[in-house]
Amino acid sequence: MQRLLLTLGLLWRLFLPADGQMPFFRSHPLPEEHQDAEVNLVWEAGNGYIWVGTSKGAFRYDGVDYQYLAVDSLSGGAVSALFEDRDGTVWIGFAKGHIYRLDPTGSLQRWQPEEGTPAAAITGFAEDGQGRIWFSTYGEGLYYLDQDHLYNLNIDDGLLGDDVYVMKPDVHGRMWCGTDGGISICWVEEGEKKLERLTKAEGLPDEIVRELLPQGERYMWIGMYDRGVCRYDLEEQTFDVLQDPWEFGVVNALELFEDHEIWIGTNGQGIWRYAFTAQTFQPLELPNHPSNTKILDLHVDVEGNVWAVSRTRGLFSANRQFELLSAASGSVQAVLEDSRHRLWIGTPGGLFRYDRSSSENWRFVEEWGSYDLNVVCLQEDEYGHIWAGTFGQGVFCFDPATGRRRQITPADGLANENVLSIDGINNKMWLATLGGVTELEFNDRFLDGGPLKYRNFDRESDLGTGFVYKIFVDSRGRTWIGTDGKGLSVIDNGRITSYSMADTVPLKTVYSITEDWLGHIWLSTDRNGIFEFDGERFSHLTVKEGIRDLSIFSLATDAKGNILIVHPSGVDLLDPLTRHLIYYDEEVGIQDIYPNLNAICESSEGDIWIGTQQALLR
Repeated sequence: MQRLLLTLGLLWRLFLPADGQMPFFRSHPLPEEHQDAEVNLVWEAGNGYIWVGTSKGAFRYDGVDYQYLAVDSLSGGAVSALFEDRDGTVWIGFAKGHIYRLDPTGSLQRWQPEEGTPAAAITGFAEDGQGRIWFSTYGEGLYYLDQDHLYNLNIDDGLLGDDVYVMKPDVHGRMWCGTDGGISICWVEEGEKKLERLTKAEGLPDEIVRELLPQGERYMWIGMYDRGVCRYDLEEQTFDVLQDPWEFGVVNALELFEDHEIWIGTNGQGIWRYAFTAQTFQPLELPNHPSNTKILDLHVDVEGNVWAVSRTRGLFSANRQFELLSAASGSVQAVLEDSRHRLWIGTPGGLFRYDRSSSENWRFVEEWGSYDLNVVCLQEDEYGHIWAGTFGQGVFCFDPATGRRRQITPADGLANENVLSIDGINNKMWLATLGGVTELEFNDRFLDGGPLKYRNFDRESDLGTGFVYKIFVDSRGRTWIGTDGKGLSVIDNGRITSYSMADTVPLKTVYSITEDWLGHIWLSTDRNGIFEFDGERFSHLTVKEGIRDLSIFSLATDAKGNILIVHPSGVDLLDPLTRHLIYYDEEVGIQDIYPNLNAICESSEGDIWIGTQQALLR
């Protein structure tokens, strides 16, 4: 049984052209003396080395230097498969059928079992739960090594074809094999060969299967020759097709990012990715590659980097943690992804929504074009209303579903018409302005003229200053306030507590605030680095502790509990427990990003959006 993951009527308006968000790809050329070698595949060993199979043998790569693993010329040639068994031995399969093994001591030897090795190309290796080593071939079916004896499994045993394009084990140790006749599922039980099949008779959309990718216990992703990509549900025994008809050619490679997206390497139309939540396809551009690039392999390493092999330009990698999205509407001063996954940005030229419904380009569409707005901050309330703080015109609240809106200015009780930061919880919003902080209380009839209660905190009400940069509501409902010159304040149950000193260090200007998983508050200052506040004591982090740029524009907490530190030199990731820092800059394409103050938000899926003067960074 086949089902469509996309509704056909919506299909064509869900494609995103190449000017959308893009990962930054880096090239990894082979050493000069091996430039004539063609890269065929990429794979990562358990010790973190990247292995590269080429037309002239195998290379081991540490991200900087390549090490060539030489074998004799008669048995070498093109590498077609790489694998590491549970003992740490690396198996290297060649297009000539020869197999080499590199043991953990570094000894590289040709494997020569008593039965001999195939005369056909090795297309894959795997190991089952009993420690049997399996390998597939293009021409002689499967082989498995059991108790030092080599056994063959081919069409005479019921295999759907001896030309096996791909072999992947499932969680039960069964070998899934893609052939020209469909999928054969093979295993050994009590010494006997066992086979099952998935063909068109069972609902397989296309019998020519070029790639397989297991997902947990329940699913197997299938890349096909004519019909693109589908997902097989082992429990329901159904096939879910991503797109029908498929117009991107033969599928050569698949990589899955759990619950987010799947990347698809094609035989002549480059790399495409499909986002599960948005249900959209997007082509990904490799640098200096035409759109008809042939992708031979994809691989995700333990750090989440994506490695891609193209026929014409060899090996590339991208750090998927960071992607750039062009914002033609200007400098991004505010960014918000709302509860319905709509992306909003505030700019000096107004409020814009990222429109995904165009049949041409995804683009930023201006909201309220008749208003001349300078939007500085954005927030969503519990009713799904969007709040847009402006410079000079107060705050606007509107309902995207109905278009209803309401403007709040000093005439309505707002402390000042310049709103720099907004945050809220339940039916309350706090607004940071150039005249202090305004607390607003409202209900779901607010946009229809319903009641609005307000309270202002300013210089006269113990805040100490009217200039406030940041409002942050923590997990306990406390409202933290970052001021200009008067340090940190917190409103708890209507009472204000101010902190002008962090132990012996004066707290003056506080730019940004976030909270870690322990409930500790983190804040950045104008020139004194970062502080952590556990409710009783402050801890100070500066250049000495590894903070490389004290001009910090934004702080946020990511889905893994790390503190994201945004500054002009790039982005740093701080583990709040170990204080370990990771620096990201030109290596991932985000050097000199020129971020805007507190232009940052977290999506419901844990992504962080960062607004800069040129683009959006995710």
